[in-house]
Order: sequence, then C-alpha cells, then structure tokens
Amino acid sequence: MKYVMWIRLLLAAVTALSLSACGGSGGGGAAPGPGITLSGVVEDGPVSKATVYALNRDGSDGLYGPCVTDEQGRFTVTVGAGVDLKSLMLFARGGKDGTTGPDGLDFRGVVMMAPLEMYEGKTRSVVVSPVTTLVGLDVANGSSLSAARTAVAGRLKVSEDKLTARPSVEGGHFHAKTMMLSLVATARRTKGCKGSAFEGLTFSADGLPDTSEHPELDEAVIAIKEAVEKGEAPGEVFVRRRLLACLTEVLDANSPSSSKEDPLFKTRASRLIGDILAAAGGRPIHLESMAPERVIRWVLRTSGIETYDTFLGDTFPVLIGWVRDNTEIVSIITPVAAKYDIREPLFASELLGDDNAKRLDYYFNSDASHLYKAEKLVETVRDDTVNDYILERVAHGLAEAGLFLEAKTILDTKVFSTMVRAEGFRRLGKTLISFNERTGGIPQENILQALEKAESLYKKKIEAVGKAYFDDKDAAALNSLINQYREAGEMDKADSVVRYVKECSEAMAEVNTSSLNRLVVSMKKAGDSFVEDGNEAQAALYPGMMLSLSKKVPADDAVNPDYPNKDDDPHAVDYYRKRVFCLSWVVQLYASMYETFGDEAYRLGGMNAYEEIRALCDSYPFTKSSTWFYVATYVIPGLCTFGEMPLVDSLISEAPAAYKNRVYAFLATSKAVTSEDIDDALAVVDRIVNKDKVKETKEKINALTYFAQNKGSKRMAATLIALGPGRYADAVKALEKAQAILDDFTTDDKEAAFTVKILQGYPKLAYLYSLMNKKDTQLAFCETTEAVARDISGALWKVRGLCEASSCWISVGRLDRAAQCLVEARSAADGVVGKGADASEVAEMYLWLARSQVALGDKGRLLEVVSTFATKSVRIFDESITDEQWASGQYGEHDELLTLRGGYLIRAAKVLISLGYTDEAISILNKAIATKAAFYEDDKCVKLCVGSSTISTKSLTLANAYTLAGAVDKSVALSMSMGNRAEINRGIKLTAATMAEIDDFSEMPFWSPEKPENWVAQVDTDGDGLPDFFSPLASPEDIAASGLTLDPDSDGDGIPDTTDTRPLYAD
Repeated sequence: MKYVMWIRLLLAAVTALSLSACGGSGGGGAAPGPGITLSGVVEDGPVSKATVYALNRDGSDGLYGPCVTDEQGRFTVTVGAGVDLKSLMLFARGGKDGTTGPDGLDFRGVVMMAPLEMYEGKTRSVVVSPVTTLVGLDVANGSSLSAARTAVAGRLKVSEDKLTARPSVEGGHFHAKTMMLSLVATARRTKGCKGSAFEGLTFSADGLPDTSEHPELDEAVIAIKEAVEKGEAPGEVFVRRRLLACLTEVLDANSPSSSKEDPLFKTRASRLIGDILAAAGGRPIHLESMAPERVIRWVLRTSGIETYDTFLGDTFPVLIGWVRDNTEIVSIITPVAAKYDIREPLFASELLGDDNAKRLDYYFNSDASHLYKAEKLVETVRDDTVNDYILERVAHGLAEAGLFLEAKTILDTKVFSTMVRAEGFRRLGKTLISFNERTGGIPQENILQALEKAESLYKKKIEAVGKAYFDDKDAAALNSLINQYREAGEMDKADSVVRYVKECSEAMAEVNTSSLNRLVVSMKKAGDSFVEDGNEAQAALYPGMMLSLSKKVPADDAVNPDYPNKDDDPHAVDYYRKRVFCLSWVVQLYASMYETFGDEAYRLGGMNAYEEIRALCDSYPFTKSSTWFYVATYVIPGLCTFGEMPLVDSLISEAPAAYKNRVYAFLATSKAVTSEDIDDALAVVDRIVNKDKVKETKEKINALTYFAQNKGSKRMAATLIALGPGRYADAVKALEKAQAILDDFTTDDKEAAFTVKILQGYPKLAYLYSLMNKKDTQLAFCETTEAVARDISGALWKVRGLCEASSCWISVGRLDRAAQCLVEARSAADGVVGKGADASEVAEMYLWLARSQVALGDKGRLLEVVSTFATKSVRIFDESITDEQWASGQYGEHDELLTLRGGYLIRAAKVLISLGYTDEAISILNKAIATKAAFYEDDKCVKLCVGSSTISTKSLTLANAYTLAGAVDKSVALSMSMGNRAEINRGIKLTAATMAEIDDFSEMPFWSPEKPENWVAQVDTDGDGLPDFFSPLASPEDIAASGLTLDPDSDGDGIPDTTDTRPLYAD
C-alpha cells in the first residue's frame, strides 16, 4: 500500500532527527522564520512524551517538528508560511497515557495521526486521537477526506462533527470508544502486529471496537462500559479506582476494619475523590507513577483523618471541606512522584521503629531516595537517550537493593532502546547471581529469565542491522552474557551464545573487515577474564576465533609493497600493522593460558600466531619496522613463557634500541622464574642501558621490582615473591641489587631525585619486603625514604617526598612518624608563600598534603589544609590579566590554567563533601564556575563542566561534584547552560549516574573510614556509619557477620525512629 511506503520514510526521517523542545520549527524543507503554528493535544487521555511532527502526505520533502508533548498532551509545531496544510499529515509517535487502563497505557511503537485538512481554519485546536488516526489511515490508503470521515463515523456510530473532538472533553460513549481503541492498539503492538496498530480493526453494531482477541483487556473494558452506564466520566474510571484503592490501603493500615463495605464510606470516598480531581483542575493523575498514593496520603494527613472511625465520623464534611479548592494538589500529582514526602509526618501506624521492611519501603518510596532523585531528572530533558540511560541505572540500583521486581518493571515499561534494555536485563541477571551466591534464595528460573531476555534483545539489535555489521560493542556485550550464563551454571546456554558470536564474527569477516581489530581486542579481554577466573573451558573458546579473525584483518592501506614512492608515503609504513597487533594479542592470550593451565596445545597455538607475524614481517619490511612495539610488548613476553629463549635472543638482537630495554625487563623476569641461578637473571638487568642515566636507573629498578607504580604489573622480585616462600631468597637478591642501584644514584635534578629514589624507589622496596613479612627491613626503608625526602632541595619535591614518607609510616602503623612527616611538609609548603613560587606548584603541594592527611585520618588538620588548598588553587588563574597580556604568552596558556584551577577546586570540594561540609564544598565549586564564561575554547569549558563523551562518575567535573554535594539543581542548571543538546544530555546523564550510584555513605575517593563495606547495607542518611536498613535478602547470619546494626536515629536529629514521624528529615 502507498501508506506503508511513505510511513517508513517518515519514521526514518524522524529517527534521524534529535528531539527538540516543543515549539521549535521543523527541518527537512521547512522555511526558516515565521510560519504557521499548529498547536493542540494528543489524546485519548492526555498522551505525554509523544513525539509530534508533520510530513507531506505524498512522502516528498517537508518534515516539520518534531516536538514532545507535555504531561497534558499539549504540543506546538511550526510549518513554513507557504505550506498547504491540506498536503500534510500530523503524526504522534510513542508516549504515555497515564490515565487509561489499570496502570496507564504505553504507546511505545504506536503511531497516531491526523490529516491537517480536517483542521482547516482551526490550526490552534488540532487533536490527534485514535479516531483521527482511523481517518488518517483511510486517507493514506487513497480515500478522500470526505469519504474517510463518512466511513469512520459509520464504523464508530458517531456524527462526523465528533471526529475532531477531544475525547476527554466530549466524554461519554465517544470517550469510551477512543479508550477501547487505545487499549486494543497498544495490546496489538505488544503482541508484535505489523503495520499500524489501528489498521484492520472490526467494530460491533454499536460502534465499539472488537476486543475479543484480547481477553487480557476484559476487566478494563467492563470498567469503561460500567462507567458509561452509570453516567460517570469514562476518562476518570481508572484514576478513581486507584485513588479508592489507595484510600482503603492507608485506612486499613491504620485501623483494619470492614467499614470499606459501608455505603456511607463509599459515598464519602466518592466525594473525596471527586474533590481531589476537581482540585487537580484537569491535570492528569498518572497511574504509572506514585502520584495517586501520594495525594491520598497528603489529603488524609492534612485533614487529620487516620482511621475509618474518623472518616465516617460527624466531622468528615468539615475535615475535607478545603480539598476541592486546594492549589497544592497540582504540584503533588506530578508524573514522577514519590509515595512519601519526607517533610510530611507519617501516620502513627507507619512509624519505622526497627522494622527493616518498613525502613526499606520508606526510603525507596520517598523523595529522599537517591534513585528517586535520579529518576526525577528524566523530566529535565525530554529525550529517549537520556530517559533510557537514567532509568536503566535506577533499575540497577533497585536490583542491588534487592528490589528485583521493581527493577524488572522499569526495564519492561520505561526503557525504550533495545540495547539499553538488554544491558539492563543482563545486569539484573548478574545481580541475581550475586545475591544467589550470598543467600542461596534466588530461584534459578528468575536468573535465567533475566539472562534470556537480555540475550533475545541483544540478538534483536544485532539482526536488525545484520550480522555482517557485528561490532566490538556487540561482542563485549555477548561475552559478558556468556560469562553470566557460566556463573549461573547454564553451560549449554553459554555455549549457544558462543556459537552465535562465532556466526556473527564470520559474517562480519566477509563484509565488514575494517572493524575486525576491535572485535579481536574485545575477545582478548573476554579470554583474559576467564583465564583470571580459572575457567579453562571458556577461555579456550577465544584464541582460535581470534587467530582466524586476525588473519582476515586487512592492510592498513592499499599501497603495493613495491610501491616506488614508499619512502615518501607514510601510509606504506603501516601496511599490516593492525594485523600484527591482533596476532600479538593472540600470542599473549595463548601464553597466559599456557602459563595458567599448562596444556602444550596452547604453546603450539601461540607459536602458530607468531609464525603468522614472522611471515608478514619477512614479506613486508615496513610492516616489521612499524610493529616492534607490539613484538616487544606482547610477543616476546609470550615467547619467554613458551620457553623459546633462543628465538627471544634472536629477536632482541634485531630489535631497535628503543625497545631492547623493555624486552630485557621481561627476559630477566622469565630467567628468574625458570633458571636455577638467579645471577643469570640479574645479569640480564645489567644489559639495560640508556644515555639518560635517570631513565636507565628507573628502568632497572622497574625490572627488578614491578613496573612503575603499578603493583599488579609484576617484574622480577614481585613475581618471585608471588611464587611463595621458596623463592624469597632470590627475591631478596633482586631487591638488594635494586637498593645498590638506588644508593649509587646521584643527581642535582630535584624532580629526578624524587622520582627515582622515592616515587619508584625505596618505598617500593619497603612494600615488597612487607610481602615477605620482613618488618625490620621494611622499617629501615621507611627511615631511608624519610631521610631522602628531607634532603631533597626544592619545596615542591620535598613536600611530595615527605608525603610519600608519611604513607610508608602509615603502612607499618607508625602514625606518629607519619604525622611528623606531614608537619615538616606543611612547614616546607608554608615557607614558599610570597616568594614568587608558581601558583600551580603551590596548589599542588597542598593537594599532596590534603591527600596525606586523608590517609592519616586527621579530620581536624585536614579541614584546615583543604581550605588552604582551595585558596591556593584560586590563585592559579589571575583574573586581572587582560586578553592582550594573555596573547603575549608570558603568563602561560589561558585555558589550561583555567582548567587546572577548576580541577584543583573540584578536588578540594570533594574532600570537604567526604567530611560532610557540603555548604563549604558548594562555595568552592561556585568559585570554579564563576570563571566559566572566561574560557576561550568551548570544548575545554564543556569538559570541566560535564566531562568528555565517556560519562564517568569519578570524573573531575563540576556536574559530578555539585551532585555529590547535594546541589542537584546547580548541576542541572549548569548542564542546561551548555551549548548544544549533546552536551546538555551528557550533563544530565552524569548528574543522574552520580545520584544513582550514591549509597549515602561517604563515597569519596579520598576518605571514607566510617563507610560499612558490606553488601548487606547500602544507605546511611546521617553518615554516622550505621545503616538505615539492611538488604531484604540478608539473613540474620549475614547481618551478624557484617558487624553492623540498624541506626536507631536515621536522620541524626536526636529523635529515635520509634517515635520520629519524619525519620529521614532532620527536625
């Protein structure tokens, strides 16, 4: 049909557009400047968050909008001034009708429409409804508007003038019919109908749509029909029912009774509900939210009604006489509304006491909940990508609190993106597995249901674009799913997904070879995780696939190896670099498996991959010269693991000088592990040479200990210690050699002295001796570190050195010596004030002092140090310098200094937040934001405010810090001030992610000594280290093992929770 052809066109066009705020003019051919304004409503009941746009009916250019409806279904779209409205069709896609059906209706995937020809001369009162959709479908299928109107009116048994009416205003039989149309259409879409959900419907003799194929709608249809028969407004029937249920629930909780069957109760309940609806003033009370529960509680509490006796008493008319004209009810019925307002008192029967179930319910259903606050941000930006990002994290937070059903409901009903929903269900499954390991109380079918849902959604997304376009993100997602199936004991399911990954990879390798390297990397990460877990069967599935895919990685360019101008063409150098990179990772994974599991097949597999590399390097010399980094970093360590020492020696002799030292470090460790004579390994370290003696010393120390400051990247001594006490003697020899090198190292360079002798020197030795329980030697190196630090000239490096010495003393429990080091460090820092020191260096000294005070746990000194740190940070950027002076270059790089200043201020604020000084933290953040407009380059300003494209709640951003300080409004305002929609969305997402991950204990990266590190408790409102409640899945034994007890006063206001009617609101 013609309709099918152009409906696909318009949906594709709309998908390509970023949603704009209502009222924006459309693109795709719409003339700029003044035009024709179309405004109206999308209704059955009001459909909120529907995307509204107009398109030429013949499918030609001319897309206007889109905009998004508000909670009352209202919209405004502007079209070009010269456009013929008769040529346009108006569409409304998706959205929510919060008042129809028991829990509202989700129009996801449903498109309604209205031919604008119907509204000629009435462009400010356009209605898009199920009825106008029926007319639009007939027009799209070739009927004239007149014929379509007549046909639809005949089917519905209504007059033609009713077809453009607002259903909620017209009421009666007409609204009943539109409600039933919506019920049927959304039910059909849920069952996967093709084409329009409104097309092909049948009607009874009285014009009601046939619902016989949808028995799940029977109860709702009966309720609608009964309302019409009684002369009640059908649009209110479901809201009235919910309000009545909430009313009886509250009264039953306070005074269980059979009085709800009393005719007087029913009459009074009907009156009260009618008054609430009148006070709402036509604004919908959304059934999918907590608004019904909240408004009933608020009205009863404000009226002083807590029991059936009061409700049925003589004073009832007086108690509720104020409701009908109340203006506050409108704000209480917002779509995202918590059940409990923490400022409003609880009823006597609801007092929390030490009832864990009550405590948990109260927190997660109150506006104090960090997840509720995150969900509220959905209203800030009407964009599905933001909605999905936020709500998936809310669902995950609920799942981690043990509220699995609530999490599943959000994923089922409020998240739209297929991939985001898939991730949500996978994370739900992972959380279920984790809880099951702890408690053993999770049914296997629940775990399997979540993982299977994730699998079906992942496959839906992949197959929508085709397996040939399978990418690294798809692979990473499925690899995680495989891991979860394995953890759940569902081996057949895991193997099935592995086969699917292989199918997709093979399809991709035939068509989309440009992304193969990213897929190989993703598989390598998956294989590494299985090796680390000791899961040989699962790990063994990956290297073979990786090798096959690596062989298909294309050349980096199309240059022939004999290209005559290859010396002038930089691309020729990279001929097969990506393929060598992938093969190097195959070698590394095989080596890891051989080392862990010992199977000779893994050694042979790794050597096969190496032979592929060797063949490429022999055939293409410029490939060889450009891939030494991969060979030195990944291949040679693998060959060492395989015991191929002659081959390793040969490669070392060929390697450029820049890579030899890297190789010697690996070789020395390998010889130390496999040789009976440690001196052979130590001799290899002597082969590390560098013209720069500072670099040579660092490289030798790294080879003898561990790489740089990364304790997880083991070299000789660290590896030997990990092998157990039998190799401690050899480890000591390595450390003694390292000590001798450090003792002999001298330099006049202050930074080099600090870096070599302290940052990568003596504290390393102290740490490694501690692993062998050699306490006296560890203490000796603490002394050495402090002495070296004290002798370093230059305040910056002396302060850093003494702070490192303090850390050494803390590690051995000598807090007195640690404090002494920090006193000297503070004195050194204070001594440079007013002596022309670089402002950024001064600020950095106080940053180190603050971090060290955090480690020491001295709150009193910490507060003063952080305040000084903030003051010094402000001075990094001199606001008195003019643009002309900045342009001269003599004052530094303008935006870099602004960024540095902002980053330091955020660090200072985060320490204050961890101490509970949120007002002071916000004051510091305000200083950072005060210079926001001073940035020359927008991208640097954006990065400081809302971060880069990758959202991280650990980022040094103002949005994150404001949120942690509880100033969510400031974070939102900052986000909304960004320059474009992507940046605004990023800020809102970051704000929501920060809120969703806050567990209300001190969660700062600096210091949180009072935070209970146990899964059984996650929320501590007053920060005293005592939780508000325990996980619902924690057993008494789990709680006892945690050592935690419930907080008797959750908000810390001195009123115990047994009597506190506002237990999360400090009075």
